[in-house]
Amino acid sequence: MPRDLLIGNGSLVVAFDSKYRLADLYFPHVGQENHAGAPSRFGVWVDGTMSWV
Repeated sequence: MPRDLLIGNGSLVVAFDSKYRLADLYFPHVGQENHAGAPSRFGVWVDGTMSWV
């Protein structure tokens, strides 16, 4: 499946899906084992309130 955003340097690739959730994480060999497993979400906890990015 195509990814909307790929960030990498040759030994690390981080891919985000269309909702900008972490979908793929490859390290240290790009294209071999995907370490992310399932889409992940990123949130920030500030002053007792959680905000999902």
